[in-house]
Amino acid sequence: MEVIHKIGRRKNAVARVYIAKGKGNITINKREFENYFTTGTLQYKVMQPLTLTDNIKSFDITVNVHGGGTTGQAEAIRLAISRAMCELNPEHRLVLKPEGLLTRDPRMVERKKFGQKNPVKNSNSLNVRKYNTCLGVLGCPIQVISSYIFVKLYLTNNFNTAVTPRVGELV
Repeated sequence: MEVIHKIGRRKNAVARVYIAKGKGNITINKREFENYFTTGTLQYKVMQPLTLTDNIKSFDITVNVHGGGTTGQAEAIRLAISRAMCELNPEHRLVLKPEGLLTRDPRMVERKKFGQKNPVKNSNSLNVRKYNTCLGVLGCPIQVISSYIFVKLYLTNNFNTAVTPRVGELV
């Protein structure tokens, strides 16, 4: 059997996996598997395609991985190993596909927008908001909140008693 080369990606991590017959040694960036991924969850993610296909001690795996964080790297390695297992034996696809191990996760980090603190947080999305008030129908103040228009009616009747304002009614 020749060496099988597959690529896996997750977020900004790219993993190149080389699989050959062997005794089950896994080397990641010229380091031992247990030394590179120290937590049990990351080790489980990398070993998941091997355990599902019962090939834990069958192959020597060499991995070159760069970019991203540890979780992204572990999931990129998992995708590459899953693809290699499918190339070795097409029947492994029936086991790996329902677990979602052959699907590349398309989620990426959302970019930071100009003038904001982070990708999602906006100065207008805080609990305390500064409202843009403008004059609406009948001279009533209109507050614009996140593309919804709410009306506050401050009207007095003939007896000079204040009418309860109706806040939050959609126009």
